[in-house]
Amino acid sequence: MRSSSSSTCLDDQGRQPSEHDTRKIVDLHHGPAWQRITQRHHDYRPEPKTPYSLCSGRIRTVVGALGCNVGKLAPASPRGAPNRPSIRRQTVKVVRAGSVTLLAYIATIPAANLAVTHFGVVPVGFGYPAPAGVYMVGLALVLRDLSREAAGRAAVLVAIAVGVVLSYLLADPDLAMASAVAFAVAELADFAVYEPLRQRGLIVAMLVSNAVGLLCDSLLFLELAFGSLDYLPGQILGKVWMTLAAVAVLALYRRRARRATA
Repeated sequence: MRSSSSSTCLDDQGRQPSEHDTRKIVDLHHGPAWQRITQRHHDYRPEPKTPYSLCSGRIRTVVGALGCNVGKLAPASPRGAPNRPSIRRQTVKVVRAGSVTLLAYIATIPAANLAVTHFGVVPVGFGYPAPAGVYMVGLALVLRDLSREAAGRAAVLVAIAVGVVLSYLLADPDLAMASAVAFAVAELADFAVYEPLRQRGLIVAMLVSNAVGLLCDSLLFLELAFGSLDYLPGQILGKVWMTLAAVAVLALYRRRARRATA
């Protein structure tokens, strides 16, 4: 009969391990170092996907369009996981910005009607007159583009529908249909032009889309309401002034935001 020692594991040189070597192997597998390794492996839990991590891409898109660097505002943790409190704060800021821009966009409609009621026809430069509401119409085009970036396409389309209803209800009965149709066509034209130009930059897309939108609004409103284009130069000029002023303020804000995060 073969002895049980013949089945003992041998080392690389064909020798049986000594008692000292056996103790070293046992200490390696049951000592403090091995216990720390196994405990660390046991305690590891993968980071679950949370609403904050899922919306981080959306936050970077929106805040990046406004000129901020989310990577510096919400740094990642040492293990690469998203910093949840920072992401939560950024989420609140984005939701708040979207709500504010949408409300401001819708508010331009009653503001335009109030301006026409209280101020009537005003000079807009170069000897041309126009209804006082043209300034609010120009501002509405800018706010529509900002609302698109802050709240998304679906929210903007809903806001346009609300704006059409308000334009019809708040306008003078003789001008209600002309006001609603002009608003709907101008805002949808602005939307259609702005979408494909977003990749070329916010300012460029805003200038081109607003130019198309204000031209559609002026032509349709004057033709449907009065059957005349006598006020067309003043209508266009007043909206252009407001659009340029809003774009200039936005560009200045973006430049200051980039310097602050640089």
